[in-house]
Amino acid sequence: HDEHLLHALLLRFLRKIEGSCRWVNFGRRFRLKVGHYCTPFCLIEQKDFPTLLGAFAKVRSVADARLVIIGEGPLRTRLTELAGRLNIAGDVLFTGWLDNPFEVMHKSSVFVLCSLYEGFGNVIIEAMACDLPVICIKCPGGPAEILDHERYGGLVDVGDFEQVSECIIDVLCHPEAGNEMRRLSAIRAKAYEVGKLAPQYLDVIESQRQPEKVLIQIPGR
Repeated sequence: HDEHLLHALLLRFLRKIEGSCRWVNFGRRFRLKVGHYCTPFCLIEQKDFPTLLGAFAKVRSVADARLVIIGEGPLRTRLTELAGRLNIAGDVLFTGWLDNPFEVMHKSSVFVLCSLYEGFGNVIIEAMACDLPVICIKCPGGPAEILDHERYGGLVDVGDFEQVSECIIDVLCHPEAGNEMRRLSAIRAKAYEVGKLAPQYLDVIESQRQPEKVLIQIPGR
């Protein structure tokens, strides 16, 4: 019963997401880069958006591109001002919190995560499930494991906006590279499908269960 319930809940969640994924019409053709949207207050120091903005400034000097940062947080004003100082304010969109960020992700060209550290990094899997090329920082946490140390995406040093920009430009300016990364993302995302992960979670939960205490009554005692 536990297994059936877990499967039902996970499948219900994924079907809800799948049904809400639609293409977005932004009114004109441009490439999009998605920042990070993992929590309602994602515009925080941990996510290191200054590195992303610095990298995008370099990208914008050689490619017709637009940066979309989804999420909200205490650093929004400071990041908006930084975009202005970098002369990219007209090409950076801060959407605020979105109930369905997958709309934007499906219309994007590449996903970039510049965090100083992460837990697991669920958003990376979500980006891969949208067939997005993924570029991440080699920070403590899950990104390197998910990308299997650059097998399934780009990994760069923490804070190195030059490296980040080079990886983005490679994806945008070399379609064959971008298509190959999309293919690898789709492959890697399958490793995290519900049908594969749910039984593993259940095995771990089952292994942690304490054996039931059995009362043994001995006659005469």
